[in-house]
Amino acid sequence: MTRDHLTAAQRAGGEPILSPGQGWGYGVGVVRERTEEGIPAGAYGWTGGLGTSWIADPVDDRTVILLTQRAFTSPRDFAAHSEVWRAAYRYLL
Repeated sequence: MTRDHLTAAQRAGGEPILSPGQGWGYGVGVVRERTEEGIPAGAYGWTGGLGTSWIADPVDDRTVILLTQRAFTSPRDFAAHSEVWRAAYRYLL
C-alpha cells in the first residue's frame, strides 16, 4: 500500500496533482525523493483538497497531522501545510 505503483508515464500524467518526487500507492501518496520541506523518501500520507493532511514516516517513527477548515483553491495551495512539515523536519535536513 505504501510504495509507489505508478509508471513514469502515469506520474507524468498526474503532474497537475502530484508534487515533484511523489508517487501513488494503494490509496495514499508516497514520497519517492526527499521533499523541499524535508519529508524523506518512504514517507506516505494524504493531502486532501478540503484542508487536511497527514504524513507517516516509518523511518523516523514520525507522524504529522494538520487539520484546517480551509479548502484548497488549487492543487498547489498548501503553503500552511508546507510550513508545518518544514517545522516537523527542521532538524533532520
